[in-house]
Amino acid sequence: MPKWSWVLPVFAAFVTLIAVADPAAHLVVERAWSRATPPSAKNGAGYLTIINRGKAVERLLRAESPVAEHTELHLMAMKDGVMSMRELTEGVEIPAQASLVLAPKGTHLMFIGLHHPLAEGDQVPVTLHFEKGGAQKTSLVVLSVGAAGPKP
Repeated sequence: MPKWSWVLPVFAAFVTLIAVADPAAHLVVERAWSRATPPSAKNGAGYLTIINRGKAVERLLRAESPVAEHTELHLMAMKDGVMSMRELTEGVEIPAQASLVLAPKGTHLMFIGLHHPLAEGDQVPVTLHFEKGGAQKTSLVVLSVGAAGPKP
C-alpha cells in the first residue's frame, strides 16, 4: 500500500463531515428587520431576504420567535381592490441560486400575540426552519414605526 493512500479517504470523510455539520451553509439571511410597534399592538411583522446559494430548491417551512405567542409566514395580496392576508401553511419556496424577499405588502413574518411592544433599536431573535437546511437562527433589527427598511 502506498505511503499516502490514507489521505484521499480521510479528506473525503472530512468534506462529508463539514456538509453534514452545517446543512444550512447554502442559505444566507440579509436585511433582517422589523418595525417598532405602538404600546397596544398585539401583532408585529418581520422582513428579510434569504439567498439560496445551493443547487437545489429550498423551502422556508416556518419561523419562531420568543417575542410572540406564535410566528407565522403570511402573504398580503391585492385582489379586486381588496387587500387580504393569509397564512402560508405550506411554507415558501426558494429557487436554487435565487433569493426570497420577505417585505411589507408581500410575504412576511407575522408575530402574533406580542409579549411586549417592539422598540426601535431592539433585536428580535428568530429561528427559521428550512426543509433541507434545518433550523437557522437570525436576528431582526427593529427600526422606527414608519421605516421602509434598512438603508442600503
